[in-house]
Amino acid sequence: MPHTPLRASMRGRVLLPGADGFDAARTPWNLTVDQPAAAVVYPEDAADVAAVVAHARRAGVSVAAQPNGHGASGNTAGSILVRTRHLDRVEVDPVRRC
Repeated sequence: MPHTPLRASMRGRVLLPGADGFDAARTPWNLTVDQPAAAVVYPEDAADVAAVVAHARRAGVSVAAQPNGHGASGNTAGSILVRTRHLDRVEVDPVRRC
């Protein structure tokens, strides 16, 4: 699954297998859990998250979100692992209900 369009559509980092830092990025806090992933991304904002979800939908892969490796699951094979550590707020529009 090519992830080049994903890199071009988001500001945050996209790490692919074999890239420097990929293995460290996919490793959870609980070192007994192996998290094989198709990619690890670090979105910078809501637009990056939307780009990841849109890319995953087009590519037919799932998305697994983790802030910093807690809540690790071994069910990440083929998934895009989203590290949410750079996302530090939530905004709700009560009028639009989103």
